[in-house]
Amino acid sequence: MYLLAAAFVLGLSGAAEAEFADGLTAYKRYDFAAALEEWQPLADHGDQVTQFYLGEMYRQAQGVSYDMTEASRWYRKAAEQGHAEAQFQLAEMYESGYGLDPDPAQAVQWLTRAAEGGHAAAMQRLGNRYATGEGVNQDLVQAHLWLALAATRGGDVVGFLAGTDLRRLLDRMSPAEISKANRLVEQWQPRPAAPANAASVG
Repeated sequence: MYLLAAAFVLGLSGAAEAEFADGLTAYKRYDFAAALEEWQPLADHGDQVTQFYLGEMYRQAQGVSYDMTEASRWYRKAAEQGHAEAQFQLAEMYESGYGLDPDPAQAVQWLTRAAEGGHAAAMQRLGNRYATGEGVNQDLVQAHLWLALAATRGGDVVGFLAGTDLRRLLDRMSPAEISKANRLVEQWQPRPAAPANAASVG
């Protein structure tokens, strides 16, 4: 499960790792209050994974009152440390206006950061932004780049949608633009992950 794997990716200290695991056990049995009790100290001490999941809990009213403002606060803490899914959720909040004032420029900024980190859904969304010029200057080469990456990384749903979008885009591009975009796809590398934050609580 992603949650468990993330604990080891982030290199939690022994005590913090145990608290994370206890919180995960509680979360899996839908004891969200107990999960929050274990995860809150980790989030307060800067662990980006638990910060992200506190955002999820406030967004979905899991053991806490539904509070999109509080959700956005925790998403932002995780996003600023490089958590790609938190970056994507923050972008969606800026797009929708739920929990944050709508801000297309901020939405694109966080979509870009998530996409650069390898988040396939953010890649697909960003590609379509460049294709339409929504919130950015229209750029068919950049649109091709992000849609092509999403098509190969997005699995059955996101990958299929991105592939469909890409095929439509190709009809609007010149051979030179397609060639340039293909070179960018070949050269692309995901942004290095943020340094692990070894959360430690006493």
